[in-house]
Amino acid sequence: MIVPRHFSYTNIQLMTLTIEVAPEVETQLATEAGQRGLSRDELIRQLLEQGLDDMTQDEEDAATARHRLANSDPTQRRTLSDLRRAWKK
Repeated sequence: MIVPRHFSYTNIQLMTLTIEVAPEVETQLATEAGQRGLSRDELIRQLLEQGLDDMTQDEEDAATARHRLANSDPTQRRTLSDLRRAWKK
């Protein structure tokens, strides 16, 4: 369950989240945070931000691939079946 609570800190809107996790996840977070010299909160914030950045990059990569495919020469396109047949030869 996530319970948002909004507040402002030097003109930056922040949101506090409460997340229920299994005890072993909490232990793993504490261990990892300690190894990195971070608080659990800071580690979780970094993990969330990185995950969101990765999702955005994945979407951009997919859009680039769709664009390249749409603008490629159809006679040069090969299906997975074509590639498998060529690999077996």
